[in-house]
Amino acid sequence: MSKIGTMSNILSLEAFKSDCNKRLERLYSARIDQAEAIDASYAELISELRTLILRGGKRLRPYLTYLTYMGLGGKDTEAILDFVASQELFHNFLIIHDDVFDHDVMRYGGLNIAGRYQTTLSKKLTPSARKHLANTMAVMGGDVTIGLGFRQIIESDFPAETRLKALRRVEQMIFDVAGGEVLDVLIPTFDLNDVTEERLLQTYRYKTASYSFEAPMQLGAVLADADDNTLAAITDFAVPLGIAFQLADDLLSAYGNESEIGKSVLSDLREGKRTILIIKGIELADKQGREAIYHALGNPKASYSDLGAVRTVLDDCGARHYVESLAASEVEQALSQLKAIGLSSEAQGAIEKLAQFTIHRRA
Repeated sequence: MSKIGTMSNILSLEAFKSDCNKRLERLYSARIDQAEAIDASYAELISELRTLILRGGKRLRPYLTYLTYMGLGGKDTEAILDFVASQELFHNFLIIHDDVFDHDVMRYGGLNIAGRYQTTLSKKLTPSARKHLANTMAVMGGDVTIGLGFRQIIESDFPAETRLKALRRVEQMIFDVAGGEVLDVLIPTFDLNDVTEERLLQTYRYKTASYSFEAPMQLGAVLADADDNTLAAITDFAVPLGIAFQLADDLLSAYGNESEIGKSVLSDLREGKRTILIIKGIELADKQGREAIYHALGNPKASYSDLGAVRTVLDDCGARHYVESLAASEVEQALSQLKAIGLSSEAQGAIEKLAQFTIHRRA
């Protein structure tokens, strides 16, 4: 057993994050050397990817895979710590592309890949050409990152049949996320009457819950040779938890502190993003309140003053309270299913803490 495995039965999130970061840094550093052999410009992109992934991120998804594997009796500490880095790579692949979709240039408290290239590409380019090329570099960076995620699984020290099951589960995860992303991207173009809470919950289930909770935990179960009943129990726990996580994210996007959440609180409003928070506000607000929301929603020039007005409406009409209560209810539902997974008490306790964190986090 590895040295790190002898320190404790299950690593704390802090210790796990430190170990995960070291593995990610080694991975990207090795790839920078390989990219340099192709061209210095390619090495620069890999270097930017390394900077991005190491600058932020809570490492919750890989930690959930690790906790589930260990909690279901997994023994190979070194193999699982190598494997779980793939979950952080898949997460970053998705957020790099998602930032392009959302026209965001900030991530983890600094410029994301597109944002970096918008500042470094030649000023001789027109602004539109510079933005297009910056987004192109970001998409390619996301492509590299998903490839690294798959390689991390392929080269992990698990039996070939187990690795194949894991790869199939990851492919399904990406398929599910894409379905949720299609809804997320297109919903702002829908008539507001067609944007129901049920449809948004479907978006949250597939865009967020599928890859933030369900797939990471099921991958840990697959690696521990768990049966289908365990996988089903994980779904019962993970889906409501993922929905709560997205509801909390919607609240942070509207009410969060930019220095803490690492991105603009205006981006969702300017994009015209339909969330349960927004549609509930439109449903519950009076005429004046609805006009304040309509004025800001989808307005690329929406200001902090406009956001303040929207916040006041959401508070006064009860939309914020409704979403906070819904998130708490989803967490309660998730926790009622946690014991059925059959985790060790230590792993179950750690996951329960993460579940509570989903609705109390500040970033």
